Amino acid sequence: MGKGVAKYGFKSGVFPTTRSILKNPTTKQTDIINKVKSPKPKGILGIGYAKGVQHPKGSHRLPPKVDFINVDSLIEKTVAEPQSIKSSNGAAQKIRLQKAELRRNFLIDAFRKEETKLLLKHEYLQKKTKELEKAKELELEKLNKEKSSDLTIMTLDKMMSEPLLRNRSPEETQLLSLKRNYNRSLLNFQTHQNKLNKLLNLYHVANEFIVTEAQLQKKIDRVFNDETQEFSDAYDVNSNFTQFGSRKSLLSGNSTFQTKINNAIMGSLTNEKFFDVSLVDSFLNNDLQNISGRIDSKLNGSFDEPENGNKDTTSL
Repeated sequence: MGKGVAKYGFKSGVFPTTRSILKNPTTKQTDIINKVKSPKPKGILGIGYAKGVQHPKGSHRLPPKVDFINVDSLIEKTVAEPQSIKSSNGAAQKIRLQKAELRRNFLIDAFRKEETKLLLKHEYLQKKTKELEKAKELELEKLNKEKSSDLTIMTLDKMMSEPLLRNRSPEETQLLSLKRNYNRSLLNFQTHQNKLNKLLNLYHVANEFIVTEAQLQKKIDRVFNDETQEFSDAYDVNSNFTQFGSRKSLLSGNSTFQTKINNAIMGSLTNEKFFDVSLVDSFLNNDLQNISGRIDSKLNGSFDEPENGNKDTTSL
């Protein structure tokens, strides 16, 4: 960092503020010309020194004269066309002439653009000043305007003639439209999201569907292959879905109260994932009927023996 960096807060890479290429105002800036030609104020608030009053040493008694620049004459002086053009015999001479022409055109454009920029800036400032003055006048008119409500009470006819609700302003209407569009978009998004979830669930369940004749025949063979076959072969206990796409709740591994009741009724008190159909199978094979017959015969025999004993005692 050099010594000049201290001007910019010891920051490197900071460019200085741009300066106008025109050092003095142009002849097209009429506002500055009128200001210079206007008479100077006199008296206590005047400008300058009165007669008999010496001005400070090193200063001027009269303000310096303002020089106005004519851009066309400035271009003719600084960017004049060459008096004589030498024949460009070599390639280096052609390149030199082209570069000189580029520099000349660039400087001319810079002068023109700078003058246009100054004029546009003045127009913008005038327009902005008028707008501020107009806004200030309207505000003062509103403050000074006499309100009827300050002096009298609103009559019933006046109240009935005016609308009960005021109309929305353009900003409120635009805000309401944005809210409605947002709610509509959010509702559509939620609807599509629900459809997507259902479609994804259907995709996962589709593996359990029976869609071909071969799959149906295979399932029937597995169910009716053997009467003593456990129910777990006919029902896939490793799957989380049934053939109809519903989730398993009763046959799941969770030992719920309903599952315990069903297992107790069907003859299984274990924590298995399927029903024990041994009672159903034995009933179909008439095993239970034989067992019940044997029990009844034994019970009848036990009841007959005491009766015979009583008869013998009475006979004696």
